[in-house]
Amino acid sequence: MHGDVSMQLGLTQVAGGGRVHRGFTKVDWGRQIRRICCCARGFARRSRYNASATQKGERGRYPQGSSYPQAAYFRRVGRAAAGQHVFMSEPIRRADALAYGQTDAELRSLYTRQGWSKLRPGLYVPPEFEELTHEAKHRELVVATAPLLSALASISHQSAAVMHDVPLWSVPFDRVHATRDRPAGGRKTRHLHMHCAPLPDEDVVVIDGVRVTDLARTVCDLARTVPLEQAIVAGDAAMRKGLTRNEIVDGLAYAEGRHGFRRAQLATQLFDGRSESVGESRSRLALSQLRLPTPQLQTEFFDNAGVLLGRGDFFIEEFGVIGEFDGKVKYGKYLRPGVSPGEAVYREKLREDSLRDMGWEVVRWIWSELERRDVIHARFQRAITRRKHAQRPLGTYRLAA
Repeated sequence: MHGDVSMQLGLTQVAGGGRVHRGFTKVDWGRQIRRICCCARGFARRSRYNASATQKGERGRYPQGSSYPQAAYFRRVGRAAAGQHVFMSEPIRRADALAYGQTDAELRSLYTRQGWSKLRPGLYVPPEFEELTHEAKHRELVVATAPLLSALASISHQSAAVMHDVPLWSVPFDRVHATRDRPAGGRKTRHLHMHCAPLPDEDVVVIDGVRVTDLARTVCDLARTVPLEQAIVAGDAAMRKGLTRNEIVDGLAYAEGRHGFRRAQLATQLFDGRSESVGESRSRLALSQLRLPTPQLQTEFFDNAGVLLGRGDFFIEEFGVIGEFDGKVKYGKYLRPGVSPGEAVYREKLREDSLRDMGWEVVRWIWSELERRDVIHARFQRAITRRKHAQRPLGTYRLAA
């Protein structure tokens, strides 16, 4: 062992017991010494855990041996740190890795050489993490941050919405939001925004082991703190999950007299669970600002024989004009089993042809045009003008409840 260490340090054993230097530079000396120190720290750490387990008469938290379910996991960590290609989908917590015997040098090599990144201090995520959605990334950040919070704190606002699987739009995910039940003392750091507000136990639920504000309180918190359009997107989605307007109004009582209360009151009156996507929620707000008659949502249309032709996202009953938001999810995420996107587009064209054949006008817009509402307004005006000079539609319709 003595000779091996000498070789690692760049020394060569010669006759007579002397040693001669092989020409290492100061940088080489420092690198080799750091490598040996890292190995020694890892060995000492394993020894401490094994000794502790022996004194307690039980298996340690991170024992060695293949029978422990995370042993193979941390062996993969070591191979990844050594530069070997290893598929890993789980984030690595620094505390767990160090406790099992990995070193900071090994962990550092993951994000300096292997394409890993730091989600927050002490949490490393694999390259595959970059393929996740913003919501999925934020959920990982929430799960990693929750154990570091006070036992009285609960995840809230957009962080709670992500835990409830509520779709959001244009809401920042750079920090985890949490709330404590106390009058003051909120703070904001690089990774955490701690709010202070009344928070009774009945407003808290547990999701995947994490304390989270319930759905009604989450929507109310967002309605107070984000712009109206973003609040409507979240509120509509919550109502699609079964939340009622009365539950939202009751949940907002805690905020009376607090900042954002009036804005939240306005938003809650505009929530409508019949909007089936983020795009439809944004479209509904856009149409309300175009000085058009209030459209009916999810109206069913029938031909003159009573056969259902389909539903329309928006219907201006007074003029017989149907509005349709065309989002990618309509031809992708929400496809029925066995239906390709191409077939869905073809069926949608046949449906629109049937509606026009029965005498209704159809106006369509896409996601990017929601930022150019004058374009949508002009299309509706042209459709309304055409309907004024046309015959009454042959088909019938049934308004949604």
